[in-house]
Amino acid sequence: MDFSKIEAGKMAIESVPFDLLKETEQCAALLIPRARAKGLELLLHYDPQTPTEVIGDPGRVRQILLNLAGNAIKFTERGRVTIAVECMERGESDARIRISVENTGIGIPEEQQE
Repeated sequence: MDFSKIEAGKMAIESVPFDLLKETEQCAALLIPRARAKGLELLLHYDPQTPTEVIGDPGRVRQILLNLAGNAIKFTERGRVTIAVECMERGESDARIRISVENTGIGIPEEQQE
């Protein structure tokens, strides 16, 4: 992400309807060849309780997900990378959704996590 734009308040965020399931599936499909080339398993878990039709910025979701999952593949020597999408809260017209990326890589040393 472009931190200078964020800090300057110049980052434009879209608010358009899009299919979150389709977007995450497309991201996973783009990353599968990289994962396979390293002998890794790439998993996508989309919780069935999570809405698929959402309003937000699909380009930013794609950018962040490809960055996080791409880094997970890059720093994982064996095992798997999992992309998980789950609904944390759901109201009549809104939802709080968590998208996470987990891997079996070495991780970040505790003293560097801040």
